[in-house]
Amino acid sequence: MGLFEFYLAVLLKFLTASLLLERMLEYLDSLLQFFGIIGGNKAILLRLNGGTSDSVRGKQKKALIMQLAGLIIGSAVCFYGELGLLASFHFFGGEVVRWWDTLLAGLFISGGSEPIHRLINQLKLIKVEAEAERRQLAPQPEPVLEQTSQLRLPEYKGGIEPERGSNYLRRKNPRYIIVHQTGLPAGYSFPDLVERHKDLGAEPGGKSRPHPAYHAVVDIKGKIYMYGRWDCLANHLPRVKRAISNGNTLALALHGVTEKDTEIAAAQLQSATQILALWHFLYKIPVKDILPANPAKDSGFAVFTTLLEATGKVVKDWQENSPVQKQIADYGKKEYIYV
Repeated sequence: MGLFEFYLAVLLKFLTASLLLERMLEYLDSLLQFFGIIGGNKAILLRLNGGTSDSVRGKQKKALIMQLAGLIIGSAVCFYGELGLLASFHFFGGEVVRWWDTLLAGLFISGGSEPIHRLINQLKLIKVEAEAERRQLAPQPEPVLEQTSQLRLPEYKGGIEPERGSNYLRRKNPRYIIVHQTGLPAGYSFPDLVERHKDLGAEPGGKSRPHPAYHAVVDIKGKIYMYGRWDCLANHLPRVKRAISNGNTLALALHGVTEKDTEIAAAQLQSATQILALWHFLYKIPVKDILPANPAKDSGFAVFTTLLEATGKVVKDWQENSPVQKQIADYGKKEYIYV
């Protein structure tokens, strides 16, 4: 077992214990309130809910009680589950005092499952970045690619959840195309990207992402992933009133590309330009209305200029190609394209 797998296995044990503790504390909180009602002691119930005249003090007392209960019950769970923080992670090579190690483990899981989730996600990201770096350093043969202007229409069936997207139908067909960077390393898979967006929406204080973040994603190998329905909104721009918004845009994300990159992989460029050209003809969106996600922030987004120039060439080639125009017209008869 590698170091990554070892740490992940240990964290999963603590995550299980933390989830168990959370459920136990929920039941304890309910029981305290229940007995307060049955006993007719209104003062107890008010104090537990922080509803006394000194409400702030009442809430502080309740929080302290639940934290102490979490520490005590969590330590008991770790003791009987033989979970020790220092021993499990092999922080010390020698003997560890069990009661002290158990107390630390109880303190660790009493903080809730969210911090452990964050540690697991961060560990996965570190592994993906390391694997991506190794692949980049390894010599790779130059791929033999088709001409950029040659038509290769992607398969489209409404994205990953076509039925769910119907809750966010557009009022009108899109007028702009926004090009994003996913902000994740190339080694991050498309399912990982989807899960990350779901995690961001699930985090306390995080922005809810009730529907896909993009309509399509293109990785550095040129593979196109259909994320969201084209006739529906994608949650890729801030929810503020402005001329260009989620309601009138399509979102394409380049995966594995950052603001610092000055070049784009040939396969990624080919696939991205073809889907941009396809959207251009389907929705009659001018090339000048293909924009970076944040013009001020992405002023150093050098590959966007390359992408826009290549898209213009493809559009010109397809415009003068009757068979291609017929193929695009037939493609427009698919479901989930027009409002």
